[in-house]
Amino acid sequence: MNKIPIIIDCDPGTDDAFAIFLAHASDKLDLRAITPVAGNVAYKFTSKNACDLAGYIGSDCRISRGADSAILKPFTGDAAYAHGQNGMAGIQIPNRTGRTQEDKYAWDVIYEEAVACKGELVIAAVGPLTNIAIAIMKHPDLKDYVKRILIMGGAFMEGNMTPYAEYNIWYDPHACELVLRSGIPITLCGLDCTMGAALTIDEIADIIGGESSIKEFCNGYVNFYSQPELERVENGDIDQSVREVITCAGQLNPVHKNSQLDFARDVRGRITIHDCITVAYLLDNTLFETRPEYVVCETRGVNAGQTVVDFRGHLKQAPNCDVAMRADREKFAAILRQMMDYYRNN
Repeated sequence: MNKIPIIIDCDPGTDDAFAIFLAHASDKLDLRAITPVAGNVAYKFTSKNACDLAGYIGSDCRISRGADSAILKPFTGDAAYAHGQNGMAGIQIPNRTGRTQEDKYAWDVIYEEAVACKGELVIAAVGPLTNIAIAIMKHPDLKDYVKRILIMGGAFMEGNMTPYAEYNIWYDPHACELVLRSGIPITLCGLDCTMGAALTIDEIADIIGGESSIKEFCNGYVNFYSQPELERVENGDIDQSVREVITCAGQLNPVHKNSQLDFARDVRGRITIHDCITVAYLLDNTLFETRPEYVVCETRGVNAGQTVVDFRGHLKQAPNCDVAMRADREKFAAILRQMMDYYRNN
């Protein structure tokens, strides 16, 4: 069986870690490179986490250098409230094989791998899209060599940073708009999709608990997310900004009141492993349905970071994305269980 060659462009991030674990464990995917970018936490953490995670699971994939800020703005904050101050829920990941970054930058590694894979490369972009955008600008023919970009990002109903903007896109909206205009086939897996596969911490603990070669991460993950949000603030695991996140979740645009109240409940009661859900789609394309639509990204003003999906064709433009709809949580849980079988035996 021919494996799907894949690059994971990411900002690790606990859900990024699960995406990397899944790609490494799968017999359907060939993990060619991890290309870190600043996002969930500062680049000094995301780059270290990428190396540590690869060394932790014994992956020999390439690990590049990446962008430490968005294209047009400096690094101004992070999502430590959701991932812990180091991005890994405070877990110290043992880099068992001593992996380090190579000297090449992400945009060049992406291009090299795309050419080497002769048009079959899939990029799983599960962080801000800065590295991808730079690759497109530096290598205009990249579009001829990438089969698809699978983006974890965006929202067509409600966001998690503003009423309409999801974090990865909000962080670098200019990069998103550039990628959307690239001509490369795109699957957009936003919050409206991934939130459908949210699991309770008890469900996650049942799936990932016990003896395995990644038990240090799994145990630390469950311990971190078992704490109520405000308790994590008091313990210093996450900063005070989580109070604002919780408050925002309860004060959402009344136009979509019912769906947004569902979102608020998920924020408080469930955990969505967004990035892993996105990569899981490569293993089971029935995990969620997609619709071909035209999508643009707002880059200015209060709506910066909003991914606008033209469901009714008002803009008279051909579709540029396959927009993912709500994911199947039972199918995702089954994929996680299968992943853990690998780490319990390796």
